[in-house]
Amino acid sequence: MKVFVILCVVGVSVAQQIAAGTGTAATATATATGTAGPQLPAVCLGNGLGGVQGGLGGQQAALGGVQTQPINWGPKVYGRGANNINAIPPQIFQMCNALRFVNSRPNVLIRLSLVGEIEITDQFGQETEIRDALGRELEFEF
Repeated sequence: MKVFVILCVVGVSVAQQIAAGTGTAATATATATGTAGPQLPAVCLGNGLGGVQGGLGGQQAALGGVQTQPINWGPKVYGRGANNINAIPPQIFQMCNALRFVNSRPNVLIRLSLVGEIEITDQFGQETEIRDALGRELEFEF
């Protein structure tokens, strides 16, 4: 239930940012024009059916499920599973939502484990408590 509520909040937030011109479309424009700002990897900017990697699997499905290159998630992701071809990749949808959330907050990072688990931490690697504008603690379970 908590995950559903969090995903709804993130979805509404992203929709509002897109409508205001500061969301995914603005990020894609900023990437093309070279302006600063938090950027998402290309796999998060697609049409929801596999991103720019093509369809429902892209190159990975064409090669029999063998991952040929790790996805570079950017500077806000660290850990043994980040940029590691031998690690189990995280769920793309969950990772893109976590990146959108982390990019909106300073000093918050994502730790990615070898088995694809996502954990939100502070800049020192400690699990962080994220609070909303009313002071309530938000819990993320990825």
